[in-house]
Amino acid sequence: PDDALDVFRIDGTMAVRALVRELIATRSLVTLYAGDNVGPYVVSRVLSLEADTIEFDFDFPEAQRQPLLAAPILTAVGAPGSVKIQFAVTGFEVSDPAGGAVLTAPIPAVGWRVQRRNAFRVRPPEADQAVVVVRRGAGKELATRLDDLSAGGLALLWPAGEPVPELGLTLRHCRIEAEHIEPIPC
Repeated sequence: PDDALDVFRIDGTMAVRALVRELIATRSLVTLYAGDNVGPYVVSRVLSLEADTIEFDFDFPEAQRQPLLAAPILTAVGAPGSVKIQFAVTGFEVSDPAGGAVLTAPIPAVGWRVQRRNAFRVRPPEADQAVVVVRRGAGKELATRLDDLSAGGLALLWPAGEPVPELGLTLRHCRIEAEHIEPIPC
């Protein structure tokens, strides 16, 4: 519901421009949905941000483009890091320069920056090489990169090929390790 998203609402084209710049800076993929539907969509990128307009890569087969072009609005959703950015795209036009199709639209006046946690999140410096060491039972441990840390918890990057923990499982007896600090139990 709209009122549930009000705490994440960003008003004003300048503020929405800042959201789009965040997508560009992180080279985030942006999914364009037809309206509020979760059906037809394409996975795109922001190509450019001008004073009043935003351009998306729209170089897709005609069968993928048509359902989106038939919609009165598109919903753009991107996730730079652990934050979801969303805004409506209206009044769009498609051009087909030599480099491929481009969807151009006015910068919207409203967007949403959804961060589910209430605590401020901090990403450790790369130079620290911070890891979370997780006990896997029977004396086995798994060290994986610490992605961010907050007063409410931490995020870690689970390695490919390792069995994924059950949803909701509390990982006990873990520790954070980094250069020049004592291990921190977590």
